[in-house]
Amino acid sequence: MTELGLILPVSQAERVAIDAAIGQVLAEDLVVPADIPSVPVAALAGYAVASRDLIGASSYSPVPLPSLQPVSAGDSLPAGSDAVIPADSVEGEGIFAGAVFSPQPGENARLAGEDARAGTVLRPRGSILRPTDAAAAMACGLADAEIRRVPVCIAGSEFLERLVTALPGASPVTEHAGAPLRIIVAPDPREFASAGRILAQGLALAGAEQVRVVATENSAILVVPPWPAAMLAVAFGVIDPLVAALAGRDPRPARSGPLTAKIASRVGLAEIVFLAETKGGLEPLGGGALSLTAFSRADAILHLSPESEGFAAGERVTAAAL
Repeated sequence: MTELGLILPVSQAERVAIDAAIGQVLAEDLVVPADIPSVPVAALAGYAVASRDLIGASSYSPVPLPSLQPVSAGDSLPAGSDAVIPADSVEGEGIFAGAVFSPQPGENARLAGEDARAGTVLRPRGSILRPTDAAAAMACGLADAEIRRVPVCIAGSEFLERLVTALPGASPVTEHAGAPLRIIVAPDPREFASAGRILAQGLALAGAEQVRVVATENSAILVVPPWPAAMLAVAFGVIDPLVAALAGRDPRPARSGPLTAKIASRVGLAEIVFLAETKGGLEPLGGGALSLTAFSRADAILHLSPESEGFAAGERVTAAAL
């Protein structure tokens, strides 16, 4: 598929609202724009104080407070103060008021930049924005983010469309104009022989041996047989790595562990094996065959190169999380 990768353009970056960026690939670092909080603020209701002035304060030795500076949670601390003491830490009233508690600097307060420093990277470029990342970004005042997503036009299968929708960085579209990848599910791939330059009559990937690849002036067309094994192979063996490359997406999180059963492999053919996480390790599903039942139970996917002869039971492997 090297030639296919060369004819496809890298996706363009676009700026969208933070909520719309969830699940998408970041095209730039998500950076904190300013210190949070920007100034010291009270973390609870009480009195703002300078901690250095109350060293040694206790109920046996109150420290006079010439003037009380009441604050509520969230209020900015007055100049010169760096802590807050609760109301019950003050005895007496007026000119007789005295602190009976010796706070540490920053106690019961949030100092400038304590929650987030300006310039801190919340989420790096190439990673997938999670809902928790979006919440943190919005709390830091970020309203949008720059993302990359690859338009993929799919015709003939709602199942394959749903598979592609779940691939981070992929954006299924109904019109093929502007989509570098077109996936057509059809029983006879020979019908599309005149659509462009044929790159492959089939793929050296288990389940996708009958997939035809056709290159046009500005896109690639994959003609896929209408059975689940072929669509699963194309989704995770072809479309996912291509989308990752075009969108600049980081590798999927890894799942590692010993195999609970051996995996046999045919030399000369790349393969995909679905794995389930169990107490004993990673369980190969479906006997190596790509099936809907195996996919429905899968937690990870293991890619086997054409040179692989498989793995023995108990051998430790690293797979990509689904």
